[in-house]
Amino acid sequence: MQGGIQQWQPRTEERVQSDQIRHRPQSVAGALLVAAVLPEPLAWAWWGLCCTGMRVGEFWSDWEQGDGWIRVPGAVPGGSRTIPLMSEVRRPECSAVEFLEGLRRASDGELRPEDARRTFGSWMQLAGIPAERRRRYIGFGAEGRISEADLAADRGRLERLLRVALALD
Repeated sequence: MQGGIQQWQPRTEERVQSDQIRHRPQSVAGALLVAAVLPEPLAWAWWGLCCTGMRVGEFWSDWEQGDGWIRVPGAVPGGSRTIPLMSEVRRPECSAVEFLEGLRRASDGELRPEDARRTFGSWMQLAGIPAERRRRYIGFGAEGRISEADLAADRGRLERLLRVALALD
């Protein structure tokens, strides 16, 4: 997987200003701006949350990563949910508490982990993923697995969105 946090070079090391995040980071550039002002382990955690839509408890749990997907166990009643993987996601190298405190400090309390979840939802919508699959990827849709073909197609849509956003920056 190409793109994402490794390709993007921050333009500033300053704190995230409230006028830059007032509407919550729902663009790739907004999410990368937040990552740019966080220390590396926290930045990777933020990026992982943005790219997967996982809740904090899910991200700091035992999820499984395959070629182009992440499976979150127990994320939906009676099973797990599979999420298309659009960029490199690393397991957290900091505690959830360290992440939450760092995010709060970097944004003067304006950002919450739920904003990363909303960001992922927004990216899926911009990428053209159908509403029912978006709900399933977030964990609110009907039970049942998403086909490998749909998962691959949605991964391609998300990767394309990321490539275009990085090219425009």
